[in-house]
Amino acid sequence: MPKKEYVKWKNRVERKNLKEHRKFIDKINNIQFQAYKLKWHGITSFNTNDWVTGAGNGTYYVPVTKTRHGKKVKAIRFGYGAGN
Repeated sequence: MPKKEYVKWKNRVERKNLKEHRKFIDKINNIQFQAYKLKWHGITSFNTNDWVTGAGNGTYYVPVTKTRHGKKVKAIRFGYGAGN
C-alpha cells in the first residue's frame, strides 16, 4: 500500500469511536497490508504492517548469511513489534 493511501486509511481509523474502531479494524485486518523497504546494517530488507492503526510496528524480514554445520547458508532474519 502506498504511503499516501496508508495515511488515508490511518486517518479514517482514528476518526472512529471505540466501538466503530474495533469493528473497522476487525474488517480491514484481513484485507489491508503495508510493506516498505528499510536498511538493516546496510542490507536492504522490508517491513510489513498487517493492520493500519498507525502503530508503526509490524514484522521485518532481512536476508542474512549464517553458518550451519561449517557451511555458509542463506537465511532470513525476522522480528516483530515496536520494540525490536
